Parts: sequence; structure tokens; C-alpha cells
Amino acid sequence: MVNKVMIEIDFPYYFFGSKDSLDIDVMINHPQASGIERDKELINDIKQKYPSTTDWNINIITIDNGVVTNTIPSKGNPDGVNNSLYETYNLHKQKYPFPLLNKVERDCNTAIEKCLSYIFTFYKNTECKNLYKYIPKEIKNGKAEISIRLEHLKNIDLTHLPYLEDIKNKNAFKSLAFNIGQTISLINGIEIYTKSDLVYYHINLSSFIKRESIGDLKIINQKKEELIQKIKEFYGLD
Repeated sequence: MVNKVMIEIDFPYYFFGSKDSLDIDVMINHPQASGIERDKELINDIKQKYPSTTDWNINIITIDNGVVTNTIPSKGNPDGVNNSLYETYNLHKQKYPFPLLNKVERDCNTAIEKCLSYIFTFYKNTECKNLYKYIPKEIKNGKAEISIRLEHLKNIDLTHLPYLEDIKNKNAFKSLAFNIGQTISLINGIEIYTKSDLVYYHINLSSFIKRESIGDLKIINQKKEELIQKIKEFYGLD
């Protein structure tokens, strides 16, 4: 667990996520948030103005009437981000009062799409970028039918190490394992927002989630197959 220092910045912010996280995950309620990837420029502005936030993993959000309505898409969908803050706010010391009124209903369709997009772009900008380049554009951007995308997903081998550095590989597979496990559980009607809950429901992903070691990468492929089956059941494709 890392030490979270309360600092003064121009906007209300909230720590969230696992209590024992190695990262400092922060949501900043920003008046200029627009819910697009370009909001990452606001993160750069904040880190330049407030050097103490350099190590923060920031998501720029909007909270309207007690509900998260905007978020950086690659950081999560509004419903998931809202419920993540709702469930984990109390796990951290906070500077600002709890800002939410309630949890919201999760949208499995957008969660599935986010997870598929994450997997299809997993090797982008890595040592294995050729594995990304060979994936057809319509598969990556979601324009192909879900059945076709799942067939292509079957052929993606996730046992390749994306980086030369061990720590980067541990971080990458931790995020990948969390995305896959979280999505499988959501389809099963279970919302997961912490490492301990993820490991509870997916014990075979423990070494990846805890970043103890890379572990047996065949397990990641097995979980990918489980994900494919769950998505097929969700859409009635079997």
C-alpha cells in the first residue's frame, strides 16, 4: 500500500480502488471534462501545475446530481466508474466528502466492448506490436459482428511477453487479468472493484493480480476462453 498525501488543487478529487493498491488511483471532478480521450490533456495540465500529483493515476470525471456522467473512455465507462467510487471510497482516507447518491445499473454491453477492445489492443505499442497489426481494423474497432470478433479472439495468443522489462510485463498482465476476470464476473451478475474480490472469484489469477510474478501465461489464455464462452451465452450465440 502506498501513502496517499492530501494536497490542495483547484478541483475536488477522490481516491478509489483497492485499499492495498500499489497505485494511487484518483478521480478528479473537473468542470472541463467532456468524456473523450482528449481529457488526458487536462491530466497533463494538472501534473504540470501540481508536481505532487506526478505519481497519481488520474481519471477525469464529471459528477452531476450525485452520479458520474463523464469519464475518460479508456479509464472506464461512467456506470462502472460511478460504482467503483461508490464501493471503494471508504477504503481510503479522503480530503473531500462522498459525492455520490447511489450506485447505477451496469451496462454489460459496454463493459464487454471495453474488455474486447483492451484485449485486441493489448500488444499495441509493445515489443510484440506485429501481433496487433495483423488484427483486421473492423475487429479492433468493433464494426464486425460479435460472433466474428469472438472467433478472431480465439486465435489471439496471450502468452507473449509485451515488454523487455519485468515490471512492465507484471503491470500489463495485472491489468489484462483484472479486465478479463472483472468482465466474466459482471456477466455473471457480480461487480468487482478491488483486487481482493477479483482474487476471491478468480483465484487462478492471483499471481497476476498481486503482481507477484508473471506466472503461467496459459492461465490467461484459459480465462480468455472462459470469457468467450460467457460472452456467447450473454448474446445467445451458442
